[in-house]
Amino acid sequence: MPSPRFSHGFENDVLISYCHTDDEPDPSGRRWVSRFEQDLKTLLEQNSGHSVRIWRDQRLDAADRFNEEILDQLRKSAVLIMILTRSYLNSAFCQKEWREFLRISTDLSNTTRLVKVAKTYVPLEEYPKELLETNQHSFFVKEASGQYRQYHLHPDSRYDREYVAHVDDVAQELERILRRLQGPLAYVPSQGTVYVAETSPDLNPERDGLCRILNQLHYDVLPSTSLHGMTAPEIRRAVERDLAASRLAILPIGAYYGPIPELGGDASIIRIQLEVAAGDQRNGNFPRLVWVPKDIQPAEPRQEQLLKEIREKWARRPFEVLEVLPYQLYDVLETRLKSPAPPPTQEGAVGRPERPSVYVLSALDDVEAAQTTRQWLFENDFDVPGPPESWENPAALREEMRRHLAEDHAFLVYYGRANESWVRAQLMEVSKAAGLRRKDTILLRAVFHADPETPNKKRLLLREMVLPGFAPASVAESLAPFAAEVQRRWRAQASGASTGDSA
Repeated sequence: MPSPRFSHGFENDVLISYCHTDDEPDPSGRRWVSRFEQDLKTLLEQNSGHSVRIWRDQRLDAADRFNEEILDQLRKSAVLIMILTRSYLNSAFCQKEWREFLRISTDLSNTTRLVKVAKTYVPLEEYPKELLETNQHSFFVKEASGQYRQYHLHPDSRYDREYVAHVDDVAQELERILRRLQGPLAYVPSQGTVYVAETSPDLNPERDGLCRILNQLHYDVLPSTSLHGMTAPEIRRAVERDLAASRLAILPIGAYYGPIPELGGDASIIRIQLEVAAGDQRNGNFPRLVWVPKDIQPAEPRQEQLLKEIREKWARRPFEVLEVLPYQLYDVLETRLKSPAPPPTQEGAVGRPERPSVYVLSALDDVEAAQTTRQWLFENDFDVPGPPESWENPAALREEMRRHLAEDHAFLVYYGRANESWVRAQLMEVSKAAGLRRKDTILLRAVFHADPETPNKKRLLLREMVLPGFAPASVAESLAPFAAEVQRRWRAQASGASTGDSA
């Protein structure tokens, strides 16, 4: 009997988008995309215990047109894998594929459904801006000469093992996404976010291994995209943002000083990350581990000076400097991560808040339309947190959602231009709040049916409260029952009566 499929509602688990040139036999005789698909399917099925369906257009003339079959398969696919090369990024038809997938897909359960696999090196400045904020799995290495070589073409046989390890990384990321799309009972929630600093090439294999272990332990890892190609001010802003979303920072320091970005003076990317982490104001509430491999020999004077500064200036405060072997670092890390993260708190809050808070969940396209709803709730004595400030960082979005699930009292899903899958995914997210050590139960969760009015919205069957908000009904008419019920449960909760969201 075959293994069961993932129950996420899509016909295909994965669609591989690629340029057909990149599956032509190369000098080694390998059809790279075909081999990758075969290896990925094997590892994904072994890791997950599910049978997996991968769709890829294999017709020789497929690059000549973007047709209805490809569009149909995009709609039927849970995840899109992009095989990135210059040929792919330069192909107008490949661009249509991934852009169309972004258009028709939604960010279900705060999970990106786009996975980047870089077969060859392409400078970041050649990437479309929409692809810069998602994680990337690279299948090439930078040699000492400065050249980039694909793993399977490298004369050193250890890169054959690197290829397999990186395919397994992709398989594990896909498994997490596919389980999350099944709903809260099938998905193991993120345990938090860890910042693992970019380092010099000699430590990249160890850094990759560290990220792999963290992912297996269900931690998100930042930065999600390379800092190379940014100016120094851009790097500082990106690192500050990612550190703010993290509960722990690990900064590996190798034998080399690393590249120096524009507008950064003499500071390398490695040094900039150290300086930003040192300036974080959380002090004892934010562990920062600097890992220096035992008996390392600096390869250049600048790196020797940086190591001296770390040992004499930054050791013990604010950093804990660990000069140990990799396996010893993993033991220390396991101990640190066993310590529970402090529960989220509202800054300055003392005792019970004066009024209940309602978090309005809306898709990016509906943020402006949902503002009227937020405004009405605010004017009727509710605290109403604003929407996310940045939508480009999936890990930061997940961290922000965790805070709202732990703190806010009621949740209203704004059903405007998004689809039914997105609505159900948001309700699933809210159902996870019980596992976040809330001080009290959620008062109420509801769905607000906003314009445009569609047959699917009218046919939608939910256990939660549904608020019809189609024109000509006013916002006040639509929200009044929800507001009255939240206030009733808020008063009952204060008096100690049994209440809360039973939906």
